[in-house]
This record gives sequence, C-alpha cells and structure tokens, in this order.
Amino acid sequence: MEQHWFRRGLIFSKEQVQKSLTAAYRNASDWAEQEILQELKNLHPKYYKSDFSSLNLLEERIKMKSPAKGLLRPSKEDIKLAWSMARNWNGKEKNMTIISSILSVLCSSQIQHAEMSRSGTQIKLLLSLEGGQQALFKPQWYSRDEIIEGPVYAGRDRHNAEVAAFYLGLILDMNRVPYVVGRRVDLRREILPVADQGLWETFVQNSTHTCFYGNCASCSPRFSVCGGKHGQDNSGRDGDILEGALILMLPPYYHLKKFRHPWQRTYNNFSARWEVQVNYCDSVRHSKMYSPAGSRLPDLVDAAIFDFLMDNGDRHHYEILQDSNIDAFVLLDNGKG
Repeated sequence: MEQHWFRRGLIFSKEQVQKSLTAAYRNASDWAEQEILQELKNLHPKYYKSDFSSLNLLEERIKMKSPAKGLLRPSKEDIKLAWSMARNWNGKEKNMTIISSILSVLCSSQIQHAEMSRSGTQIKLLLSLEGGQQALFKPQWYSRDEIIEGPVYAGRDRHNAEVAAFYLGLILDMNRVPYVVGRRVDLRREILPVADQGLWETFVQNSTHTCFYGNCASCSPRFSVCGGKHGQDNSGRDGDILEGALILMLPPYYHLKKFRHPWQRTYNNFSARWEVQVNYCDSVRHSKMYSPAGSRLPDLVDAAIFDFLMDNGDRHHYEILQDSNIDAFVLLDNGKG
C-alpha cells in the first residue's frame, strides 16, 4: 500500500516528498541588485567616494550572473569550495568573484535538514545545507510595497531588509553583514521532508497554501507563515513557495560577544538615559569600553549611519567578533529595516 503523509490536511506520497527538486527558483536578490544599482546611478556625484570600487563590485556581481532565469545546481566541488571560502569570512572581503560564488551556492544548494531556530522572538528556520553549512531562513511576511504603521520597530522582520543590508554594507565599504541572499523554497518538497519533529508538527494546510507556525516566543497557530501569499511562481505550486532571506551562519569557531547598545531605545513609556541625560554622550565617550584608543565608538557611529540609511530603529544590541586575528563589529539582525 502506498505510504502517505497526513498532517492537518496535507496529503502527499513518500515518492513525492523524496523527489529531488530540479527547478531552481528565481533569486530574490536579483531584484535588490538591480534596484540598488539604478539608485546609485541616480545619485548626485557629491555623494560618491573618491573611488568607485564598491559600485564597480556591484556591477561586476550583476554581470557575472547567468542570463538564465533559474540557477543550476552546484557541483560538490563548487559547494566545498564555497563553504571553505565562507569560513574565512572576516568582514573585509572585497573579491567579488569569491562573494558571487558563495552567494550562488547559498541560493541553490540542497536543504538537508530544517528545524526551528531558538534565537530571537520571531519565526526563523535553521537550515543545514549540502556540504554541512548552516544558514538562517527569515520568511517573508509583507509585500515589498507594504507600509508598516506604528513605531520604527513595529511589525515583524522584513526579509528584504536583510538582503538590502548586505548590499548596503558592500556599497559603503563596510562589509560587516554576513552573506545574505533572497531565496524561494518549496515548503512541501524542500522543507517538510527534512523537518525535525518539532517543526513538522506545526505545518498546516490553509486552503491551497502550505503554512507553518513554528515554535518561538511569538509563534502561534493564529500567525502562520504561508507559501504563495506575496506573488506567483511559474512552477504551478504557488501555494507551496515561500520567499525569505537566507543568512549564512558564521563558523562555530568564531566567537561572537553581545553588548547592549548604549543608545538602545526603550519599548515602553519610559525614556532611555540618552534621551534625558544632557551629558550622556560624554559619559559614553569617556567610559573604558569606548575609550578614544579603541575603534568601538567609531564602529557605533558607522552602525548608526548604516541604520539611518536602512531606517532600522531596532539596534538594541550589537555583536563583536573576537578572534586572535579579528576584533570586528558585526551587523546582525537587520530585519527591522
């Protein structure tokens, strides 16, 4: 008797769920690249640096892309090389050949395991990709042109803000954002067959849409994330396709240390210290952590400019990558941009 999977209205055969996905989905980063490049060309010359290396890198990235709509599945050698290069990330990479290779493999490598990420308060999937690399998947909640009402930190994370943050970092010569791509995944064929039990139990079928609600601080069956809600896919499985930002995880031997941002906003009716204390900036500047001898305070200034351009008002903490050869300010969690 043919085996089937049954779960709250989901019915499909074992053969279907084990069938390898041959059609690759359009990389959502294409749109971001073209938009950013077009806007750069429209800027007044006074806003450019003396050299155009970052702009040239972005143009090089677009030229290197295949004219085909889909992405070819990378070979095992391509995957191994890409993850090897990614493990050497130090926030200073400027070689667009390397960057493009890593992004391409991140877009198209096979998903081998999926589980809920326990970090933060919103739905995020921790995906294990072909070759042993892990990545964080932030799903799409809003259409691209939707305006979020309320305070600057209102609403759920915007996946396209994560993609834009990566390219903004490249343009500003401030490569502190880990590799990010926009990627469309087939929930029924790519995620559900490799989901762990905890994630698998939260999948539901909503009309023609495949959905899941996960297990996190703000997760609930009332707030499922569903495929096919924000556009069409040419695969004929619109209700199964979910777009999101896929963020490459840093190597486990990199040690990230989290610090509370000195200009962290409050999320209630109380004012933050920096809002009421006249000499607050001086007290920060003369503190041991932000002494003039170090780079931490200038890094915070750079991050403030970055967040202003991103319209991100939710930088409540920041991370420092501490290593024997690296002490880098890392810009993680840009989803409220």
